Amino acid sequence: MTYPSKLDIGHCIKMAHTAKEITQRKVSGELGMKPQQYSQMINHNPDPKIQVVMSVCNLLGMSLEELIAYGNKHNSNQ
Repeated sequence: MTYPSKLDIGHCIKMAHTAKEITQRKVSGELGMKPQQYSQMINHNPDPKIQVVMSVCNLLGMSLEELIAYGNKHNSNQ
């Protein structure tokens, strides 16, 4: 797997939950976050806390590597 030189985890999360057809509202609810907080995290925070990232991975049923692969595959800067 090739990793981009600058990784935006928020973007990876967004691409993964979109691909899995799970809404932001559902993910935010499962994480105990307000939808606005979750939106802020995936759109404006390239480096969320690892605990949150791992919770998202568990919720989506994927590994961290798979999550990064979604973002890498759909990275518009490549």
